[in-house]
Amino acid sequence: MIRFLATTLVLILLCSPEALAQGRRGGGTRRDPSTGGSDRERATRPDPAASRKDTAASGADLFTKGSPSSADLSALLTTGSTGKFPSSTASRSDLAAALSEGLSSKTLKSDKAAAVSAALAAAANPDGLSKSELASKRTSLEKSLKESGLTEAQIEKITAAWDKVVSEQQQANLQKLADDLAAILAESTVTSDMVKKLATDLKAMAEGATKPDSALVTKLATDLSAALDDGALSPLEAAQLTRDLEDVLNSANISMEEFAAVADDAAAILAASGVDKADVELIVADLQAIYDAMRKPEK
Repeated sequence: MIRFLATTLVLILLCSPEALAQGRRGGGTRRDPSTGGSDRERATRPDPAASRKDTAASGADLFTKGSPSSADLSALLTTGSTGKFPSSTASRSDLAAALSEGLSSKTLKSDKAAAVSAALAAAANPDGLSKSELASKRTSLEKSLKESGLTEAQIEKITAAWDKVVSEQQQANLQKLADDLAAILAESTVTSDMVKKLATDLKAMAEGATKPDSALVTKLATDLSAALDDGALSPLEAAQLTRDLEDVLNSANISMEEFAAVADDAAAILAASGVDKADVELIVADLQAIYDAMRKPEK
């Protein structure tokens, strides 16, 4: 069943517009700007938070001095794109052009320049930022542009370009997951290496500052692999289960009610796919343990 899950995820991800545009899959060491370079190069990348801080500082300097050109903003975004899977040059250029056009003949106040620059830095390298953190950056960007006198049409054009830069990188992370899962297709049984790979993929879904406990995620991967071996997920169920797992692995800031809804959804999907009740309960317990650990205040 783990092979079927891998197949459906690969098909779902590879059939998306972003994945089709990439037209690439597979593992191993490779060097390509759109996928973040070779594995060795990724290991030497700067800390995402430090990179964003530098980009934001440079951007604020540009905005407070006047109206930066499209070329200046494009260079800023390119320099700040130090994440695992940088967005395309075309998308960064579109965002730079939209900003330059909207801010023509405008000099931003220091607080607005800081907010816009922080949003650009987050788009250039969103590694380690949760969905809620990115949403907050987008809201600040939109508010600052509006308060700086830009029209609704200009703001919509800028935020749409910002969304594209971010979504390309999120899609690339999912593509990496699909590539890893595709390797499982060559195996006929669930092995310890496959479980380790699944655990690694699950950990990679955690985007926020608070990460799930490694041992708990490994246990989830082990139990999930064993349970799915006898199940029969449909493509839609596989996609929904993946989203549920992602929500739990980024659950540091969600309420108990929200977690309960996610856990119930995952349990219903597993039960409908033929996983027996005992295995469903075991997986839900694993999800609960991860959630509880992430919600526990640090001493």
